[in-house]
Amino acid sequence: MPRYFFHIRDDGLLVTDVEGVELPDIPDLEERLLKVAREVLAEEEWKAELTDGRSFEIVNEEGRTILVVPFRNLQFLP
Repeated sequence: MPRYFFHIRDDGLLVTDVEGVELPDIPDLEERLLKVAREVLAEEEWKAELTDGRSFEIVNEEGRTILVVPFRNLQFLP
């Protein structure tokens, strides 16, 4: 099963996900992104400025970027 890493880009700084998570397919990847986004955006330190260049970078185990999602696109999640 492929492993994906959910890094956070904060302007020039990259906060890396060193563990990653194994997911069978893209719908599971999207579901996991929403779960991680809710957890991260619930933390006070991330709430202040959501449109300042922060984004999730989802990378596969080969190091290839699969998806980049700006925080501002996720700030109104239910």
